[in-house]
Amino acid sequence: MSKHQIAITFLVLFILPLMFACGPGPGKDKVPPATQASRGLNAESVTETVTRIANTSAESVNGRKVYSVSCLLCHGKNGDQKANNAMDLTTSTLSLEERIKVIAFGRKQMTSFQDKLRDPEIKAVAEYVATLRKDVQ
Repeated sequence: MSKHQIAITFLVLFILPLMFACGPGPGKDKVPPATQASRGLNAESVTETVTRIANTSAESVNGRKVYSVSCLLCHGKNGDQKANNAMDLTTSTLSLEERIKVIAFGRKQMTSFQDKLRDPEIKAVAEYVATLRKDVQ
């Protein structure tokens, strides 16, 4: 392989996915973020989904591992990386239900994980994120 081919391969396999994983940088949104209404969701269906996930057992899921695969890129190992305007999880005061809602449906530039993670995985990540708070450690 030539140096040019290696560079292109590196770009395609590593850099481009990194750029698009958490959304565009600040002020670079060309399309407004999707709202719950534009996703065909109403307050009742959102509440029902959050309640269903909150009542799901997550005992068999390692929230830290799921976080490492799905969240680490933007939020970082300790939750304070803030890549692509990601929230600083170390200062979050969200309740479990609020964290589940954000993970499941997304917020601002954060993508929805409802179709990417199973209910127990969403709950496990929501529980794990609480351990990243500075006041908990």
